[in-house]
Amino acid sequence: MYFTKVILIFLFTIFTNVSFASTSIGKDSHLYPIMVDIRHKKYDEAMAKLEPYAQKGDAEALFWYGYMKQQNFGRDRYTAYRWFEKAAELGNPYAMYKLSGDADNSGISEVCDINGWPCSGHRFEEAMDKWKDLAKKGDIKANYIYRLKNRSFFVRFYENESGKSLEKMVAACRNGYCQPIVRTLRRLSMKSLENMNEGFGEAIMELEKYDPAILEARAVFFAKDLNKQERVSMLDSSLRKGYYKAGVSLFNLAISESLVSMEDAYVYGRVAELGKYKDGISSYLIENKLVSQQKVPELEKKAQEFFDNIEHVINFDEMDFMYMFRPDV
Repeated sequence: MYFTKVILIFLFTIFTNVSFASTSIGKDSHLYPIMVDIRHKKYDEAMAKLEPYAQKGDAEALFWYGYMKQQNFGRDRYTAYRWFEKAAELGNPYAMYKLSGDADNSGISEVCDINGWPCSGHRFEEAMDKWKDLAKKGDIKANYIYRLKNRSFFVRFYENESGKSLEKMVAACRNGYCQPIVRTLRRLSMKSLENMNEGFGEAIMELEKYDPAILEARAVFFAKDLNKQERVSMLDSSLRKGYYKAGVSLFNLAISESLVSMEDAYVYGRVAELGKYKDGISSYLIENKLVSQQKVPELEKKAQEFFDNIEHVINFDEMDFMYMFRPDV
């Protein structure tokens, strides 16, 4: 454990001596309302908003427009290729990687095969060159992904087993790129999170201030030192930043630990439903007479006000959308 802490401090020292740009899409970005639509799975609305930017040659918008086409119920999967191709031609490394058919990533090659795209391995080399160039210019996301992809199978295995992969994710998050940690949290099952080692728990405790998904995990799975009020406050804060899983967690903890009242659980769960994250919470509480039908109009109003005032932290990026499935973000 001492050795791990020394490594973490060492990595922190290295990375904090480099000036890295933030990777988050903020409220001032033209893509922010589009990312909120994507979070809410409003793909038609997102596509309509993206189209004018795509037509003007915005490389980042072109990637997302291509993804909307890919997910358009099978109607535009093949034509989506040309939008990714345009993005790649304009220097977007994520579009390059999307079209690479990465032999080491079955999910990427599956996208190419199912959609009938003429993917090519040279796109992977192009993406790597672009990520390397962006990393030199201080792009922390490009720096992380370049180093992640520029590893042999044996190095990947060693870093995963030794904990060095976690150390790199922690260092990246400190510098503003928390998506690798967030992706790990999304991927792991509840049982896996409950059984994570002490080093992972320490990382979550350190990084809770950086991202609402990390804050949610801290309040649910690494909460031995927290009281009831602190846990509720953390989950409430996470939900107010658009991480809808926190609403589901508040509902679950109301049932299992009486962490909040059933009426509050209804509001929190309903917010998660409005965000298209999970269905059936509000109906469960009503059907099991845990919430009075007479209270529903008042609680619905509270839930809608909560939902309308969410200030979304966009803690997902292109790497979450490389595959065929639609991730919950």
